[in-house]
Amino acid sequence: MRRLNLLLSSLLALLFVAQEASASASPLVSLPAAVAAAPGIEGLESVTVATSSGPRHALVYDAVRSPTALVVLLHGMGSDAAQMRAATGFGFERLAAQAGWLVAYAQGVGNSWNDCRRTPQYPARRAGVDDVTFLVELVRTLRERYDVAGGGSAIAADRVLLGGYSNGGHMALRVALERPDALGGILVIGAQLPTAAESICAEGLRSLNALFIAGTSDAVAPYDGGAARGPDGGSLGMVDSVAGSAYRIARTQPYLVMARSLGNLDTDPQTHVQLRRWRHVDGLVELYTIVGGGHTIPQNFTTSPSMFGATSADIDTATVTLAFMQQWSSRQAVGWQRKVDAFRSAAQEKRRMVARAKLKGARESPPG
Repeated sequence: MRRLNLLLSSLLALLFVAQEASASASPLVSLPAAVAAAPGIEGLESVTVATSSGPRHALVYDAVRSPTALVVLLHGMGSDAAQMRAATGFGFERLAAQAGWLVAYAQGVGNSWNDCRRTPQYPARRAGVDDVTFLVELVRTLRERYDVAGGGSAIAADRVLLGGYSNGGHMALRVALERPDALGGILVIGAQLPTAAESICAEGLRSLNALFIAGTSDAVAPYDGGAARGPDGGSLGMVDSVAGSAYRIARTQPYLVMARSLGNLDTDPQTHVQLRRWRHVDGLVELYTIVGGGHTIPQNFTTSPSMFGATSADIDTATVTLAFMQQWSSRQAVGWQRKVDAFRSAAQEKRRMVARAKLKGARESPPG
């Protein structure tokens, strides 16, 4: 395991140097087969999807006999589908059997995605690639594998999660904006919504499940928003804060909010975790803030290059994603609806009491 960790760390160093770099960066070479295959090559295959701009591809981990959920993951700029497996510590595959997941790693054109930001001129943007249609078609193709005779797919649309890191996280947000009907939720790591002036997408946010994971020391996707810059110093446009992005999704419905510190959950004092949760009847929005974390994917299997900041092992991204998706059940939604209704009633009663008090005060005040 130690030798594999060292090899992955060295390879990821090459990977992350190119991520979010200038649009002219050349594509990276795929990971060696021995590394790209770990830990479950017996369930890994390449899937091709026909699109109007030509064939598109994804690596699919299909080792679960009857999957009940689909997780599609998107790499960052300059990376590829195979490298995304390593960057997540292979965690989604390790949990696939427990979670009932069919896991797919989609491949971007020119190792990039055509997301909502106006400024970055990545290869996919310059080529005018319709990544939204590709990803929706990939989801449809994979769901159709498990059609039940006369009953549609065994993987319901609301059990589809689209996740991404960096440029891939921005792409997941674009699909959420433009085709929320195709998804049950999104996972966004090291990315946030662009500002209104920076965005080429209509806001159009609807209620959906969204999980954000972000580091406060992220130099590429600034946690508090503002000017985003790639490792080469090039502008990546203006972005909202991560908390502001989460709130823009949460506020589409009345919600209850919870915030708590999870503390330092590993032996490394560099980072600790805070969790904020917005819950309403139609969805759940969670924000894991990695205090001291960098532009990295939290997990304890591989270590990212130090130039991108600390990689936290306080949480494992795949594990918190599983916990997040387990909270999408209708039973919990009913319970939360009761809480929301009670919250609304209490708020309305408070407003009525304030109005009555003001009216009473006005009646009792002597004429002027």
